[in-house]
Amino acid sequence: MTLSGKFGFSKTQRYLFLVALFAIVLGLIFFGIFQYNLTQQGKGGVQSEDKKNEALGETATSTLSFLNGLPVPITSATSCAAVMIDNNPEVEQNFGLNSAALVYEAPVEGGITRFMAVYQLTTSTVSTIGPVRSARPYFLDWLQELNCLYAHVGGSNEALDKIKSTNIFDLNQFYNGGYFWRDTKYVAPHNTFTDIENLTAAWEKKNKNFPGQEVKSWLFSKQDETSSKKLNQSAVYIDRVGGWQVGWIFNPKNKMWERWLNKSAVFDEKNKIIQAKNVVIQYVKTEVLDEVGRLAVKTIGSGRADILKDDKIINGRWEKKSATARTKFFGPDTKEIEFNPGVIWIEVEPEILK
Repeated sequence: MTLSGKFGFSKTQRYLFLVALFAIVLGLIFFGIFQYNLTQQGKGGVQSEDKKNEALGETATSTLSFLNGLPVPITSATSCAAVMIDNNPEVEQNFGLNSAALVYEAPVEGGITRFMAVYQLTTSTVSTIGPVRSARPYFLDWLQELNCLYAHVGGSNEALDKIKSTNIFDLNQFYNGGYFWRDTKYVAPHNTFTDIENLTAAWEKKNKNFPGQEVKSWLFSKQDETSSKKLNQSAVYIDRVGGWQVGWIFNPKNKMWERWLNKSAVFDEKNKIIQAKNVVIQYVKTEVLDEVGRLAVKTIGSGRADILKDDKIINGRWEKKSATARTKFFGPDTKEIEFNPGVIWIEVEPEILK
């Protein structure tokens, strides 16, 4: 028996019924495909954004360090320690400089310089830092920008008074000897050392008493700008009192600035050349205060700066509005410099010697 015979449908009605049924089925199929694609597109968009954020170091559990723009855990992003490190010519070896996130080098007495190496406590594992030396007052102005623990062995009277009056998060070896040790292989006073484990322990014990202030980050490129560029070798040399010459030479192979001293590469305790992703030469006014050669260094105000980024030397300027304000660096277009994520060295050089 045919369909039309049983239900009384004509041939035309049967045709229209089949066409309508086909259209409904086809519509359901297209609707299902559309919903599937929409869902997958949404997932793809989220995945792409997640991958983008991961590439930048920003995820649900990490953020970018205000020290060097590299990933750090959100829960401990502010934990950092600044250590005064010896650079006296009598020092046989510096320890821990290549593991720092940020390094300041500035003049002290007698034409020599001293380092303040700043470490992100949660991402560094360096086992030896030093030799640890004494505090100087102008380093404290840069320290206050960062709200870090400050590790040192004593200091000038002016520096120690300033530490007390400004309530700096202080770790003076004179009163906290358990966080340091002396190595008898080296001659005093170039024989005091610490490490990340001790600095982290001091931070965790003392941090609750120093809530500090919010630290403003420098600007960082969203990705390493050198990754897709063909770069050339470049070099800068700094002549200092006493016949010392510091050189920073850009290596296009590893895309890093490498430190030289008197035409010889400078190596760390692991026999790796000292290097940085960015170098800033900050020119400041200085004044000799006494017969010992102690200095006053003008850290607040503005002045010239040369910024070494990629293989370029950018002639710019620096500006710091107060002791706690972040020093900012600007290019010739007056825009704030975007550093490449990675280690930053600040070379503080006298603009005028009196």
